[in-house]
Amino acid sequence: MTGSGCERPFAAGLNVQDAVAFTGFLREIPPHYLSRRKAAPGALGWAPFRGS
Repeated sequence: MTGSGCERPFAAGLNVQDAVAFTGFLREIPPHYLSRRKAAPGALGWAPFRGS
């Protein structure tokens, strides 16, 4: 942590609506977030979630 130590963690700014929205996202992950093949992060074809 840097600065005066008064910074709040990122999650401290989240609320119930954010959690509900994220849950909805996880239920129906957009296709462009799904990898169709195994690829290292940052490599061509990589996406944060594994598709089926």
